[in-house]
Amino acid sequence: MSPKHFCESFYSALLDFPNLVGHLEIDGSGHAKVVVDQNNHYIPEFKESLSNVHFQELQASKFSWDALPEEASSKCVVNTTDTSGDIKPENAHIVRLLNNSVIVLFVSVAHYVVAGIRY
Repeated sequence: MSPKHFCESFYSALLDFPNLVGHLEIDGSGHAKVVVDQNNHYIPEFKESLSNVHFQELQASKFSWDALPEEASSKCVVNTTDTSGDIKPENAHIVRLLNNSVIVLFVSVAHYVVAGIRY
């Protein structure tokens, strides 16, 4: 799957969860809030990388975190700003394993983006 097609498909799926296409803003009291603007959806930026780990290695390790490529891990990811300076509500990282044996998608969503919402 091409990166462009993957990103378009992922964005289409996000539309079912409006807060994930909203923009994070800090109000006057310093609290973060999600603002969903129907004319200006947030489109996630994707990090994409290649790995020298093959899917069979990952499977043989019973999908252990230690077997995943170091650059793939979304552990300890904090929200950052995108190229426009807006706070990103989610981070997405696509990792293509060796020989395109599989694509691993890591998505890290800020807790306050979905707090109090039931899907």
